[in-house]
Order: sequence, then structure tokens, then C-alpha cells
Amino acid sequence: MNPSADTPRPTIEELFAEQRRVDPFGHNLHTWLAMAWCALVGAPTSFVELGVIPVALCFLIRWPRHRRTLGPLCFEPTLWLLGAWTAWLALSIAWSGDPRLGVQEWSRLRFAYSILALWPVMDRRLHLIGALAVGLLAANGAQAVHAIGLVFHLPAITFPRMPDRNSGWWEPVVGGSMLTGALGLHLGAAILPGPVRARTRLLGIGGAIVSLVGVLATGSRGAWIASGALLAVTGIIALTRIRDARKMLEMLPLGVAVLVLIGAAGWWTLGPLMVRRAETGIADLRTAIQDRDFGSDTGARLMMARWAIEAVRAHPLTGVGAGGYKAWVTEHLREQGEDPAAHSIHAHAHNALLQVAATTGLVGLGLACGIVVIMLRGAARGLGTQDGAGYQAGPLFALIGLLLVSAFDVVQVNAQTAALLSVFLTLSLPCRPRTSIGALSPSPEVRP
Repeated sequence: MNPSADTPRPTIEELFAEQRRVDPFGHNLHTWLAMAWCALVGAPTSFVELGVIPVALCFLIRWPRHRRTLGPLCFEPTLWLLGAWTAWLALSIAWSGDPRLGVQEWSRLRFAYSILALWPVMDRRLHLIGALAVGLLAANGAQAVHAIGLVFHLPAITFPRMPDRNSGWWEPVVGGSMLTGALGLHLGAAILPGPVRARTRLLGIGGAIVSLVGVLATGSRGAWIASGALLAVTGIIALTRIRDARKMLEMLPLGVAVLVLIGAAGWWTLGPLMVRRAETGIADLRTAIQDRDFGSDTGARLMMARWAIEAVRAHPLTGVGAGGYKAWVTEHLREQGEDPAAHSIHAHAHNALLQVAATTGLVGLGLACGIVVIMLRGAARGLGTQDGAGYQAGPLFALIGLLLVSAFDVVQVNAQTAALLSVFLTLSLPCRPRTSIGALSPSPEVRP
């Protein structure tokens, strides 16, 4: 008889408590390095790529101390689906019309290393969320610097952007997507009911206002629509979390006031820009529909979606292969007797769902949707309780924001949004331990 068979398997809380007990200094150092990388996720791409090196080295050096905490990850469905998606995407390069671009798209999955790098300090989840919020607010600071440079004609502190487009160090579309995620990160603390301190509530409201103004400043109309939808979805979820009808009536004016305040701040600062960009978008849409002229930016996006749907119809099961979207569209137009040079053909469909379906077929689409569902369920764990209130709920609404903006941007292909999405996936793993609230110091388990 094996005596160990009767020994109960340690819980995930006990595994993390043991790690803190045997290596308090290493755990704290790992936390600080993980926070530094989370803060850099909102920085330019080179900082994202290099910023993970210290925390990755710490992960490797501390392996004997934290390896037991990795056990629960072996049974995590998200990782199994992610592994299957990675394998299928790699396999699809074999039938891609542009294998080089396919390898480039597949390489975006490298940001999934955040799961391993951050997992040993997942009991400090709130610290990681805070660092992520600070890093994204720093990107808003870059937008402010750019705006000052424009006002005072200081080229040294401005970025090369078109008029009415202020996205700081990001490209406008990427900036709009990133800041939509940042808006969601703050909305949980801003309006979601639960045990939240007044200071945290004010930080959430302030962060949401700054993030929304940043979204509007990018001039990215898709991000505008997604952020508006995110505000509506968050408001509805907040109302459904209130069980007492009388309390709902008391909270309703506060929620409406917060939403109005956020919207008013955006309109007051960027109203004329919004009007110009909206008028341009409406004119482009009218031209595309009435005159069949798809030469504008909006018209080209409509054609990208149409061609993606045609690619799915032509290759429903396997798709056209990772990186093969543009090559397939080019060949498809030639077969129809059209000159590809007469069209604006982009490398992707400007829609994450259509891009996945077109390049990896229904197989890839099923795997991707499975990952999204598990991520949302994991992010919603403990919603409204101490372990899911305030900024703890931020990853849920940030994920919703990225899903909404993915209708206009292929968030899994762009490097910056792919890195942000990977961090949110890590923070949303269902098997994560409860968050240890408090300062970065040795836990009670190690005190004499």
C-alpha cells in the first residue's frame, strides 16, 4: 500500500503559501520584476520585448522554489486550448500563400510566455493590475506631451501623426485598441458595486476619464464605437449586480453621473476632432455604399471583410493559412479578371473574428472562441466579492473592451495588443489563487 495515496493533495493556496514561506525575498523580487514588465506592456514594442527578460530570468533562477505552484496549470483548459491553437496556426502555414507572413503572425504567440513568467506571483494579482494601469496611464502621458508639442510647435516632443490623430508612441489604430482595454481596466473600480474604498472608486473614475479621452484623441473611430459599447455593457452589468431594488435606485444616479462625466470630459476636450472624424467616416461610408467606391479607408475595410467572408466560403474547414489572407485575395481577384493593383489590399481583414476564420477555418475559430469563453469566465470569478471587486474586476472589462474593438482591429496580430491580451489572459486564469492583499513584505507565514 502506498502511504502517499492517502495524503491529500495540497490546495493552490497552500502551494503559494509554501512558496512565500521558503523564499520570501525571491517572491517579493519576482513580484517587483513582474510589475515592471506589466507596466512596460503599454510602452513601445521594443520595451515590451526587452522588459520580460528580467522576470523570465527570475522565473528560471527561482525554479526550485516555485515549481510546485506550476502543478495546477497542467490541468488548466485554457493552456490546452492555447497549445492546440498554437499547433493549428503553425500547421496552417503549410498551405499559406505567404509562409513568411504566416511565421510572423504565429510569432505573436510568443507573448504567451507571460503565463509562466507571471504565474508564481499570481497571488499578487492586484499589484500586477495596478502596475498595468500605471503603464497604460503613462501612454496617456505621451499623448499629452504630443499635444503640448503641437500647441507650442515643438517638433522634438511630437510623434509623426496625421492631423486629428494623437496616439502618443502607438499607431492610431493600435492606440485606440490599447486604450479601450485601459478604459475597461478602470471601469470595474469606477462603477461596479462591491466592497470598494472611496479612494479606489475615485481612482477608477479618474483613470476611466483619462483613458476615454485618450481613445477619442487617437481618432480611431472603431475604438470610439467599442469604447461606447463597453461603457454600456459595464453599466448594464453593474446594474445587474445590485440585488436590492432600493439600492439599485440609489446607485443608478451615481452610475449615470459617472458615465455622463466621462462622456462630457471627452466631448469638452476633443469635441471638434470627433465631429470631423465622424463626418469623414459617414462620407466614406456613403460613398462606398452608394457609389461603390471603396478607395477610402472605411471603404477598404468593408472590402477586407467581404474578401474574408469569401475566403471562408472557399476554405471553410482549414482557411487559407496563417499569413495567407493578402495572397489569397490577390489571387482571387486575378481569377475574377480584376487587377489587384486597382484595390487596396491589406495584410489582414481588420476584424479579429473574420481574420481567424479566413486564415484558420472553422477549426481555428472553434479553438479561439473556446479560449475567449474560458478567459471571460475566469476573469468574472468572484465578481463583486473581495477577490473580484474594484480593480480586481478590471481584467474582465478590459477583455470585453478588447473583444469589442476586435471588430475593427486584429488584436491578436498586432504586437502591442497581442502582448496586452496575453497579460489579461494570464490574469484571468480560472485556477489562480486568491489575491494576497497588502504591502510587498514577507507574509505572515514567515514571521516568528
